[in-house]
Amino acid sequence: MYVVVSSHCLAGSTCMIANHAILIREEHFYPVDENAAAFLCGPPGLIEKAALPGLEEMGFEDGKTVFGF
Repeated sequence: MYVVVSSHCLAGSTCMIANHAILIREEHFYPVDENAAAFLCGPPGLIEKAALPGLEEMGFEDGKTVFGF
């Protein structure tokens, strides 16, 4: 995962997490499989713009192996 920290942020705070978190996801999430699913809970913008695209990159499918509520 790439973490981008702006010089405008307070010391030690993270301003933005880039959409390239593939290594972290593959290390810590179960691989795509018919017996694995991801269940997401959170603000719609976070799910739609961050979590869902990342899971789809890994091969998960919205409504089949990824469910948001």
